[in-house]
Amino acid sequence: MDQKVIESLIEDIKRFFSFAGEINKAISKRATRVSKVYEFITLSFELGEKGARNSELALHETQSLSGRFSEVYDACSLMNININQQMEIINNLRTLELIDQKIEKKLTYKILLLSESMQKALSFIRLILERNNEMILLDNQLINRRKQLTGLVKEFSSLLTDIIKLLDSDLREYENSTRPMYELEEFLLKAAGIIEIADQEGMGGLLDDVRNELRDEEILFSNLSSRMDIADDVHTKANELYHDICSIKNLVEVKDEHYRSNLEDMAQLSVILSMEIFDYVKMREILDPGLQRSSITEDSRRLFYDLDVLFDIASHTIESLNKMDRDIIKIFDDNVNQEEQLIELSKMDMRCYDNIRNEIDGVMNIIHFIAEGSGKNVVIGQILEKNLNKLINVIT
Repeated sequence: MDQKVIESLIEDIKRFFSFAGEINKAISKRATRVSKVYEFITLSFELGEKGARNSELALHETQSLSGRFSEVYDACSLMNININQQMEIINNLRTLELIDQKIEKKLTYKILLLSESMQKALSFIRLILERNNEMILLDNQLINRRKQLTGLVKEFSSLLTDIIKLLDSDLREYENSTRPMYELEEFLLKAAGIIEIADQEGMGGLLDDVRNELRDEEILFSNLSSRMDIADDVHTKANELYHDICSIKNLVEVKDEHYRSNLEDMAQLSVILSMEIFDYVKMREILDPGLQRSSITEDSRRLFYDLDVLFDIASHTIESLNKMDRDIIKIFDDNVNQEEQLIELSKMDMRCYDNIRNEIDGVMNIIHFIAEGSGKNVVIGQILEKNLNKLINVIT
């Protein structure tokens, strides 16, 4: 018998029967990766629950802040009306020549400064309120997207469980019919000896072994081929989940940008409400001398007292604005950790779903390796069966 034919046949036998060992190694790797996928799925549920609770708390606080800023806005708007009335009274006093020019200029200067501060404050509050409304919408989106994602993850987990059960059944059925590694080595040595000495009876037994293994390989290939569409669907859904969590992360980042912009504007607003407008209360030092001289005429007395009342109202409003400012700052300070947690949870979510996607990629690669490998091995087995038949016919 031609030595090259013998060597080729022995090599084909080794390759054909050794594939079972490669499948067993692949099965072990697949089991490890699947286990990790389930670990990350469990973690994703935990992170999702924390993220949803965080968003619900953030929504409550953002709504509360909107109410506080609306109060500040109303107070500043009321102050603007007050300022306009004060200016109207001073203009009347000047027109009627019932006020000293120096006092009039000083009063006008203080009121104009307050008016400028109020305009700046209103500008900041409008921006903050607009962002707050956007943040309320974003929190609602986050809450609902996380609920949606939880449902999708449950569907994904169920689909994964179904396909893994089917694959486990297919692979276990094949694995039970394969030889252990130590028996395989002994079998291959024996097979090589049979071919080299052209043992007719031995070759008949070897042909039966090839046919039995080929039957098992064909069953495995057929079963795995029928599962590929479902397996690929798992792979597709894992990628979809990753892109879903990317969308959620984008929402979190947009909200964080709004939050930080509000922090910056709030810092400037706080300077106005806690320091800048307090210079107005010094107006009393200017107004009192005017009141003392208001007895000159009944008109001047009435106008100065109207101005005095408006001044008192404005002073009380300033005190209220200062208290509102302190309350809002406290809410912001209390929320800082919560907002930071939301960002950190988002990052952890991304890593979790990235790991799910990577592990599923690994699982699918292994499944495709087994399916494609078994398909190729079926071809090798068919050729091997044909060549052994020919060899047996030559010998006989």
